[in-house]
Amino acid sequence: MSNDNEPVASSATVPTITAEFGNEDSLTGFGGCNNYTSTWTTTEPDGLTIGAVTSQLAACQQDVMDTEKQFFAALANVATYQLEGNQLTLRDAQGAVQVTFVKAVD
Repeated sequence: MSNDNEPVASSATVPTITAEFGNEDSLTGFGGCNNYTSTWTTTEPDGLTIGAVTSQLAACQQDVMDTEKQFFAALANVATYQLEGNQLTLRDAQGAVQVTFVKAVD
């Protein structure tokens, strides 16, 4: 993940961050500390907008909360998407990678 062209690094203390792009433009997941919800919309050919993120307000270790804050900021920057195989890459309007997700194994 990255935010403002700086990498957002996970650590051994940050749980796996998730995102589920559901039907009817719903986005839900786990930000490392809190569950979150949002919305998403696409435009052709590869535009993507993610709405404001709403999350729980649980407190976690500072590094986990910092990573989650950077993740939510990265989602707000998303302008395009690219899906290749099991990898979804979200980029800002300048093409900088904001978030990369790998599909979980069923």
